[in-house]
Amino acid sequence: MRLTARSIRSSLAALATGALIAALAVPAGAAGPAGAVNANDLASGDQVADLAVGDFTIHAYDGKGVTVDGSDRTSDRGDVYTQRLKLNGSGNDAGRSLSFTVDGPTQVLVHARSGSGSSDRALALFDASWAELDRVPALADDSGRPIATEVLDVPAAGTYWIASPSSGVNVYYAQIGLDAPVDRAAWSTVAAPTVDTVEVDPSD
Repeated sequence: MRLTARSIRSSLAALATGALIAALAVPAGAAGPAGAVNANDLASGDQVADLAVGDFTIHAYDGKGVTVDGSDRTSDRGDVYTQRLKLNGSGNDAGRSLSFTVDGPTQVLVHARSGSGSSDRALALFDASWAELDRVPALADDSGRPIATEVLDVPAAGTYWIASPSSGVNVYYAQIGLDAPVDRAAWSTVAAPTVDTVEVDPSD
């Protein structure tokens, strides 16, 4: 015999609504998802000229170009990608890099993978003098493992570049500023569910 609940009430609706609003917000001064580079949105093929995408410029020239091609991957946040931006090697301020300008300290969220299936590599943040300021891992590519969300710290206002310091790295996503954390109510403030009526399932 299987019992079914005719009416189960809880006070989770307001909590879910608040979480959704918080998830869509970005910190003040941050560009957020609207200005992000998402490889899914790029035209496939070789790129040998600069391309402005949202808050970024993808830099490329003949001899130091980038490539967009198919790659089915998922991030640890659940983002689904069908394409990647291949940097095809180490970069400089004119090629195989992404630049952006900010008006104060911030962070850049990235999803990236090594161009190798067996060797971990890195994605780095450079300033206008091409001094390396920060770096995050670009792990060896594995289709069965989610892409880790990594964060580069931008120290001050200015123009910066993201590039591989050595060897090819594939970029799936880059975003200036982080999504605001979900603001969840304390469980102690959430009313417990109640069962009004229980009846026998006639089909059982």
